[in-house]
Amino acid sequence: ETFEGIFGVRFDLAWAYYMVGRYEEAAPLFEGLTGTRAPSERIRQQALFMMAEVSSRLAEVLPEGNPERQKLLDRAIVLHTDFQNDNKHHQNIPESLYGRAVAYFLRNDLDLSARDLGVVINIHHLAPVVEEAKFLLASVYARQGVESSTSGDDARAKHFLAEARSLFDSVIASGGSLALAASGLYSAAETWFEAGGYREAIKLYQKIPSRETMLKSLKSRMARVREERHAQMAQGVDPRVSNLRLSRLQGEFRRVEVSPGWGIAAYFKIAEAYLELQRFEEARTVARHLVPFTRGEQREQSWFLVVNTYLAQSKGDDAFREFAALQGSLGRDV
Repeated sequence: ETFEGIFGVRFDLAWAYYMVGRYEEAAPLFEGLTGTRAPSERIRQQALFMMAEVSSRLAEVLPEGNPERQKLLDRAIVLHTDFQNDNKHHQNIPESLYGRAVAYFLRNDLDLSARDLGVVINIHHLAPVVEEAKFLLASVYARQGVESSTSGDDARAKHFLAEARSLFDSVIASGGSLALAASGLYSAAETWFEAGGYREAIKLYQKIPSRETMLKSLKSRMARVREERHAQMAQGVDPRVSNLRLSRLQGEFRRVEVSPGWGIAAYFKIAEAYLELQRFEEARTVARHLVPFTRGEQREQSWFLVVNTYLAQSKGDDAFREFAALQGSLGRDV
C-alpha cells in the first residue's frame, strides 16, 4: 500500500507537469510507471495513456521534417491503440480516441483522424472531449478541402469547406468554447491561405470572434463550472473532474488575456488576402480599420499594408503620402 502510494505521488507530479505544459519533465515520470515496476495495473494503464498524450505534445512543437517528430507520433498512436485494446470500457477511451486522432492529424493521416473523431462525436457524444473533437474535425475537413482543391477537385473542396464551416457554426451556436473556435478557425483559414485559397480563407477569418467576446464567454463558462463544483462539494461528490475543467478554463482565460487576440491577427490576414487577390480597395479599408486598434509594431504593420496597396498599383504619389502620414504619426525612424 505504501509502495503504491509513493508511485501515486509520482503520477500526480507527472500530471501536474503535464497540466502546465512541462512535457519534457512529465515524460520520464510517466515512462517510469509504464513497465513492470508499476505498483498496479491501474497506474500502469493510466501512465500508458498519459505517455501517449505527452508523446503527441512533444511532437507538436517539432518541425515537420524532424525525424524525431515522426517517431513520437508513431509511438503516440501505438500507445493509444494498445490502451484502447486493453481497456475497452475505460472512462478515458473518448480522450484516447481524440488523442490518437490528434496524432493522425499531425502525421497528415486525415482519413484516419476523421474516423476516430467520428467515433468520439457519434458514439461518445456525452464525453467532455466532444467539443474539441468537433473543432479538430473541422480542421481536418479544411485540410482535406485544400488537398482536393490542389488536385483539381473543386466540388469536393467546396464540400469539405462547407462541412468545416458548419461544424464551427454549430459548436459556437450551442455555447461552445469561443477560444477553441477561434484557434480552430484560424488554423483552418491558415491552411487555405498558405495553399492560395484566399477567398476561402477570408470566409473563415471573418468568423473569428474578438478577444473581448472570448473573455466574456470564458468568464461565463468558469462561473458555471464553479457552481457545479460547489453543488458537488455540498453533496459530498468528488469534485476532481470539475476542478480539472476549471483549471483548463482558467489556463485558457490567461492565454487569451495576454494574447493580442485572434481577431486582430485574422484581420491582418484578411488584408493580406485581399492584397494577394489584387482587391486593393478592400485591402486598404481593412488595413485602415486596424490602425486605431493596434499599437507599436502592429500599428506600423497595418499602415505599411496601406502603403503596399498603393505600391502594388504603381501609385507612387499616394504611397508617399501615406508613408509621410505614417512618419508623422509614429516618428521618422519608421
